[in-house]
Amino acid sequence: MEFNHNSDVQSDMQELRNSLISVRSAERIVEDEYEIVSDHRPVRVRVGTQYPSRLITFNPPNPMGSLQAETPESEISINNAEVRTPDAYEGNPEGLLNDLEVGVETRFLEYQPQYNEYRNAPNTRIEHSLLYNDFDETDLVVQDQRVIEGRRLNLVLFDGEPQRSVGQTATLDPETLDGPTAPITIEDDGDPIELTIPTKAPELWKNEDVIGESFTEGAARARVITSGDQTVTIELQVDETYQLRVARVGFDGGSVDEEQFTPIQIKETGETGGVDSYPGPNITNLEANPNTGLNRGDTFDLIWEASNIGDENDLRGGTPIQRVEWYLESNPDEKYELYSDQSENLSEYVVSNETTIPVDQRFETGENELRIRGQDSRGRWSENDDIGSVTVDVDSTEERETQIAARIDDLSNNNGARFITSISIRNENENFDRIEVDYEPDATYGSADGTINTTRGSVSYGPRGGLENTDFDITIRVIDEENGGETVAATRTISATADTSNPIEENVSLGSSPQLQSEILDRSNLNDGARYRISYETDQTDAYKETQLHLLETDPGNFDEQTENATETAVDLSTYPFDSEYKIAVLTVDSDGVVVDANIEIKQPEETMAGNTEIVSSAAQEPDVPGNSPDSELAFTLEKDGPSDVTIEGIAFEETSSDAITIEATDQGFADGNSFVRTDTDAVLYSDLINLGAGETGITDETFAQWESPEFILTQFRDTDGNQVNIAGETVTVRLYFADGSSRSYELTG
Repeated sequence: MEFNHNSDVQSDMQELRNSLISVRSAERIVEDEYEIVSDHRPVRVRVGTQYPSRLITFNPPNPMGSLQAETPESEISINNAEVRTPDAYEGNPEGLLNDLEVGVETRFLEYQPQYNEYRNAPNTRIEHSLLYNDFDETDLVVQDQRVIEGRRLNLVLFDGEPQRSVGQTATLDPETLDGPTAPITIEDDGDPIELTIPTKAPELWKNEDVIGESFTEGAARARVITSGDQTVTIELQVDETYQLRVARVGFDGGSVDEEQFTPIQIKETGETGGVDSYPGPNITNLEANPNTGLNRGDTFDLIWEASNIGDENDLRGGTPIQRVEWYLESNPDEKYELYSDQSENLSEYVVSNETTIPVDQRFETGENELRIRGQDSRGRWSENDDIGSVTVDVDSTEERETQIAARIDDLSNNNGARFITSISIRNENENFDRIEVDYEPDATYGSADGTINTTRGSVSYGPRGGLENTDFDITIRVIDEENGGETVAATRTISATADTSNPIEENVSLGSSPQLQSEILDRSNLNDGARYRISYETDQTDAYKETQLHLLETDPGNFDEQTENATETAVDLSTYPFDSEYKIAVLTVDSDGVVVDANIEIKQPEETMAGNTEIVSSAAQEPDVPGNSPDSELAFTLEKDGPSDVTIEGIAFEETSSDAITIEATDQGFADGNSFVRTDTDAVLYSDLINLGAGETGITDETFAQWESPEFILTQFRDTDGNQVNIAGETVTVRLYFADGSSRSYELTG
């Protein structure tokens, strides 16, 4: 119950963190006067809970906790920065940088649980915009920081005293007390800009999941260069401009004596020429690739960037971008969206992307000039030279010949002929209607015809009894429909024999298609026949549907098959006889039903010691030594799954989730240094270091028979300082080497 309550608190703290950093821009009332817009949401935090009533026994005290603010020992500061265009702002942005150089106060917010059973529950803390769990020995990120995002610096300073220590629920109502400032363009003064922030977890900010310690990892253009007991200093890349926004938010309402940040806003009126406002976004870095040799049905990539950040020679709006669109110079009334963000909390001042554009009926033969423009949150569009322009040269606007790409997987077996035909149509016409697939000869019952109503899909055939090893003609037709009539835009016939051999394996995947990685382990033996364990992993994408696994006699006969929706798992397939040839097919299928990736292997079953030896249990345990020691030993039990004896000749320590780098036993019931032991016979298999990543370590040969289930111990796991490592709950991967030349990796859990 306490663990579930802590999970609820984690969710509440995430909601609270999101509400706290949801800061809206200040709104102009009259010239030089602005009004704070507080758009935060009240958030409840389930500080405590109650045990359910019991009829006989008494409950312990109800789980509870405290939610409280804390003032860090140091302040936030920014050094080596200067405002690039101070005259573009109302208020005093240079004065703000002076204040930031001295330091400004902020606060942390922390939930501390008080549980009866869940003793190692973390304290959950909000620092700046980072939400993390503080365990006794480590810190784990719950939600990432938003202080540094590309070229944006978002300083949300917290204030208030939300002391809550109750057994039920507390509600906090955050409020913006000051700001935010307009995005202030800053640059370094010759030395790198340095941002120093207080923190109770300096090592966490150094992690690449937060900021990192180099410019090539973690947050872009930032790295942690120094850290103290409760501070970190972050350096920004030189020769860059950054957009700084500062606001102060109360955890639970509150006020400030004087607004420091709200008055600093973009000037609405230019200084010369009667300009009503600064211009909108500027389109730069514009490219079309390719931009020549194009024909109807081709595509090109439109690469673009829209920026609303100016400089001293190019004053600009400095507000977020909400829309980017393109149009042809020859038809300016028809515009097409490239980017849109209509949310209330716009935050992107620079937007870039690569957009694929089809060459269709909109384009003419010859040069076609594309124009790109952007709009900022003021509603201001790019104008004049700020509008981007690029030319693409189209050789022909005639309809391209429709092309049919196909892949046919032959899954025939003793139930009959069976195929999966995957199809992708390219250069389809505007009046495309459907794809038709015919299999000839048809079965004696029903129709094998299939229809696909999109340009990608698949049609399955069979199994059709009695037609294995029969020759087929598989015909694919693309049908267009126009003015009530139909025409065949393309046709293709592929010859196939229902003998498990794929007749064609063309690429029918897309750039977004999931990719497959798989491994096949032969677990066959004379008693159990053909047995294979197939481990696979595919990309986790929206385009993924399933993975099909097939074990087929190559002369269509016995088979086994399974379909999995998981993106990663291991599946056992088996059938008889042992002395036959088999096709193993691992097929990755996308959301269109198309086989987009595959691993196909032809195998002759082979009985190996590795394939017929399984781990049946594993557990961490405490060494048999005087005093208290961590669970630094790993015991595991092997089982022979086949008719022949097994002999182990070597071992390798391949991977671990723990801090261990070696296995070495000292001061225990076994002789000193004995690191690999069979416990049921007290046989010492190895008596020296087994180092992580060192490859095979030869051992004293150990043989056991089918009816035996020997237990082994690896003892003791140690870190770089030679200290024992507690591996309870950790994973350890070892590879065993066998006398027949086979080997296999096993993942053990402590």
